Amino acid sequence: MKFHLILGWGIVIYASVALAWAAIGAYGFYGEPISRILELVALLFVCILAGRSLKFRLWKDILPYSIGWAFVAFLIDAFICAPSGSWSVYQDVSTWVGYILIIVLPLLAPYTKGKIIPHGLWET
Repeated sequence: MKFHLILGWGIVIYASVALAWAAIGAYGFYGEPISRILELVALLFVCILAGRSLKFRLWKDILPYSIGWAFVAFLIDAFICAPSGSWSVYQDVSTWVGYILIIVLPLLAPYTKGKIIPHGLWET
């Protein structure tokens, strides 16, 4: 297992969702149903991209990495919450659903060749 891929993609996944939330807030969609849909689309895209970057053919091979990516997101949340001592982010169900989605969505990568992300966009 390559730990630099776990740390790197974990940060990219977290940052991508944070950027999506910032854009959603900037355009005034925060709190509307479309905001959750846009967040899910961003998460789906970056998780599939991360899963495909591993170039595995089976979801079982991706699973340890996706668990690692969810753990990285968990640690970033803890790092952000630590200075204030407010751990309420972990009381929100959507936070835990997000971690579960980070684990599950990359597992779809082997089944998306050329479907969600055009072939050749990520492959080198």
